[in-house]
Amino acid sequence: MEEEPDEWRREQKELLTLANWLLGQIDKSDPAILEIGAGRGLLTATFFELGNDILGVEPSNKLADQARSVFDLGSRLVCDTAGNFFSKSKKKYDILVMWHVLEHLDKPLDVLRSAARSLSDGGVMAIQTPLPLERFVYPGHLFFPDFSTYHYLATFLNLRVKFIDFDPENSFITCLLENADKNSVGDNFDVEENHMSKILNRFEGAYSAAKNLAGERLSTISSLEEKLEFAESLSIDRLDIIEKLGGEISERDNRLSAAESLALDRLDVIEKLGAEISDRDNRLIAAESLALNRYETIKKMSAEISVRDERIAAAESLALQRLAVIEEMSEEIRIRDEEIAKLKLEENL
Repeated sequence: MEEEPDEWRREQKELLTLANWLLGQIDKSDPAILEIGAGRGLLTATFFELGNDILGVEPSNKLADQARSVFDLGSRLVCDTAGNFFSKSKKKYDILVMWHVLEHLDKPLDVLRSAARSLSDGGVMAIQTPLPLERFVYPGHLFFPDFSTYHYLATFLNLRVKFIDFDPENSFITCLLENADKNSVGDNFDVEENHMSKILNRFEGAYSAAKNLAGERLSTISSLEEKLEFAESLSIDRLDIIEKLGGEISERDNRLSAAESLALDRLDVIEKLGAEISDRDNRLIAAESLALNRYETIKKMSAEISVRDERIAAAESLALQRLAVIEEMSEEIRIRDEEIAKLKLEENL
């Protein structure tokens, strides 16, 4: 535990560049800053040590307590969920940060809507999320926005995309949404060509599959159009066949709707199972830790028993030696008693 705060401090130095960049995105000398999902408090502490008006919100009691202890944040970090915090807060913020938070939320749009309402005029919302790559897909990650998603979110929230970029080394997307005229031009609206090339390379397989599927569907549509033209040319006595086909299509649509509903229900079950698995994993980790502690205790007790056994063996050996000495002394006393008895007998004679 002694080394962990030192490691936090090293990470905090790396966040100094991010903090200064965010401060440079607004034209205010004393901005009000809010970090949702403050975690261990690294970025919140960085803003605080730069002298900013910062508040961090973290739902985990454990992380919030550690952050307050390591960085002495006090009331600058509160333990609360994003939804509950926004329901109580009326303050406007100039910079609102959600760094690797959205992917963990089960209702990200609700949180984003509340966050947007908390932005001051000209305020910015900084978001970073991972791409939907295999190494990032696990039960704790529920939401994977891409470039088009962020542009949709900007429209949905009545904000504008001021900055959006892709980190090819870590496969993260960083987006800056601004509470300004959404028709104005962003500072860095376009993504560098080499970044876009890397994105396209990563999703080339998905694009190819989608293109093939589109081709198949176009072929199907073309075939259906030919059949429709043929059906229209048929006499009126074939109309009942078309009506039957319409009934079958309607029935299939109903089945499809039922299947979609069932899929949504199963998705809810999968999410619950994921949460249960995560909870069981946490319990298993705790059990393993307890087992290791007990194993160490048993090892110490075994060592103590071994030392005591050695002491007992030594004591038994010493006792045997002393018993031999006592036996020798007893023999000498017996001999002397016999000699004394002889002497007394001779004196009497």
